[in-house]
Amino acid sequence: MSVSRDAPAMTRDDLMVPTPPSRRQWAVALTPGGLFLAVFIWRCSNNPYGSRRFTLFDDAMISMTYGRTLATTGELVWFPGAPRVQGITNPLWTLYMALIHAIGLEGSGAALAISVTSMVLLLVTAWTVGDLVRRALSSSAFSATAGLWVAAAIPFVYPLAYWSLRGMEVGVLACALAVSVRLLLIEAEDPAPSRRRTVALSMVCAAGVATRLDFAPLALVAVVGVGWLAPRSAARRRRTATPVGVIVASALAVLAAQYGYYGDMLPNTYRLKVDGFGLWERLERGAATTGKLAPLLVVVGAGLVWAIRTTRSIASRAVIISGALLVTACCYSAWVGGDAWEADLLLNRYVSVALPLALGSAVISITWLVERRADVVRSHAVVALGALLAACALVGIDVNPFGYDGGVGLAAGAFTMVCIMGWLVATRRRAGRPERAGSAPGIAVLLLVGVTGGLPILTWLGDGAAFSDIDQAQSVVGVAMNRVTEPDAVVGTVWAGAPAYYAERPMVDFLGKSDPFIAGVAPRGALHPGHNKWDDRHSIATLRPRVFLQVWVAEEETFRLIGEAGYGYRCFDLGAGRIGGAYFRPGAQLREELLEVCENAGG
Repeated sequence: MSVSRDAPAMTRDDLMVPTPPSRRQWAVALTPGGLFLAVFIWRCSNNPYGSRRFTLFDDAMISMTYGRTLATTGELVWFPGAPRVQGITNPLWTLYMALIHAIGLEGSGAALAISVTSMVLLLVTAWTVGDLVRRALSSSAFSATAGLWVAAAIPFVYPLAYWSLRGMEVGVLACALAVSVRLLLIEAEDPAPSRRRTVALSMVCAAGVATRLDFAPLALVAVVGVGWLAPRSAARRRRTATPVGVIVASALAVLAAQYGYYGDMLPNTYRLKVDGFGLWERLERGAATTGKLAPLLVVVGAGLVWAIRTTRSIASRAVIISGALLVTACCYSAWVGGDAWEADLLLNRYVSVALPLALGSAVISITWLVERRADVVRSHAVVALGALLAACALVGIDVNPFGYDGGVGLAAGAFTMVCIMGWLVATRRRAGRPERAGSAPGIAVLLLVGVTGGLPILTWLGDGAAFSDIDQAQSVVGVAMNRVTEPDAVVGTVWAGAPAYYAERPMVDFLGKSDPFIAGVAPRGALHPGHNKWDDRHSIATLRPRVFLQVWVAEEETFRLIGEAGYGYRCFDLGAGRIGGAYFRPGAQLREELLEVCENAGG
């Protein structure tokens, strides 16, 4: 995409610039998204095994268990008396979970508090990015409209909403990143740098790094990038140096604290997911998962071409920094090999953090294109639109195992084509009526939200949130373990979140999130982050839990170990007429609620 540097831009004399949106307008824009988030939380609490229970994603429940243990014992470990192993990657978020338990919330109530906190953070993120878009387009007739559209759309970005409301730290990091970029861009425009903004920025960056260590590269890209693009001044350079120093110091402090407490600077989960896999293997899978983001990357990339070639303004800076952050998130995702849950168009947690700003960046670029379409070389615009349609084909890439879903790619392409046709119609102008283009930001938002999570939203409408039914089942299993075993009974599990939290028993983690031995074994099979390492001889024959709930892979060797150790498969009541089962060690003291041995359990 090429632009003419000499082409005249629209001025305030050409169009009447609207006043900033009122509080009521912001509230109206955020209300649909707020309702969607609330309904999402409510639907996840549907419990087919009994009374309604609010739950979180399995990994989030591991953090909840660490938090509760800290609140009750003062030790940041998995369960009371557990060895010091860092099975979490979100220290500050886990400390917040500890606070939730310290004030008396437990179980369903604690999970609801975490989901509601994330909901509030998402709405703050939506307003922050929407206001940033409005400021960036301050000379545009569509600044207010575009800002309101972006704010309304962000809660519907499904991967962002999913990971945040299911208890992961994504909502915290997305909010911290959006607030940081807004503060940075406002500071860059202000001829008199503000000490108050510098302090606020430093605090937000420090909180992000303390929440998750891999927030540090994102924060550094934002601070250094804006500092490099902003007008030069000695005062501003000093203001930039302060948050950079805080980010580096925060990262070093987290590393030192982890080493001092756990004896390892990096979390055990990092060792579990990365150690033993070659760089190329990780990059191959990580790049494949990024295919689901390809349409947004094309739009953001086209915006970067404009922003780099045009004069510096808050709009161009916003586009460049937001694009750089999305690329940084994608590179980090590729470095670690992606996540384990990219199926069904669930963009992973690492990329989701950058999605709100990327959405805002794309809308800024598209709105600029609407107002200056005559300055764009038509053939280059056709190439950009062709690249967008071609990128939709990459949405169909699958991993675990590698494959391709042509139906998904075709659906993404068809939806994109419909949005492009609508955009072209909306941007057709008649003499003296440029306001006809006012619907273009809305169509752009619809396109971007659709290609980053449209199909999962359709699935959610019919079946609810992915894995929420499993999280409910595992919660019920944990409650049953608490009921049928004695307090000192050691329980082994593959799903390490809800069973450990509700069982309130010493645990053995078969997949090694909190077991350094498993994290250090050689990985098996194609890369599936967090699910390639297990050793049943260690977990079953050596650690000998009194009961274990699942095995990861039903191998002949595993069942031979189970037989040699004398474990028997027995059933117990889950409630609502449901029966569950587990492997019990001979001589295990069981409470009277345990039923007879399952017939035809057959392993």
